[in-house]
Amino acid sequence: MDHRSSNVMPLTGELSNGISEAVLVAHQPRGRSDIICNIVEEICETIAWLHGPHAANDHELTSLHHLLAEAHAHRQRMDPRQIDGHPGVTWA
Repeated sequence: MDHRSSNVMPLTGELSNGISEAVLVAHQPRGRSDIICNIVEEICETIAWLHGPHAANDHELTSLHHLLAEAHAHRQRMDPRQIDGHPGVTWA
């Protein structure tokens, strides 16, 4: 996506590096999925704070909650017990 055409400020190198480092710290898919959920939850909380008392009826926040639900579904799929339908599978 070309950020210049939409007047959106791209992520700073420091922020982008911080996100990458957070994801890289986890050595297994489940841990990375936890980090991803935490990042999306933080975004949702920030937007809720931004909209204050109107957050409950905010279209933007409602849309982000769909993204959060998908992040949670991804985390569930990355549960070692869910991989290939084999309970108790561990990551190499």
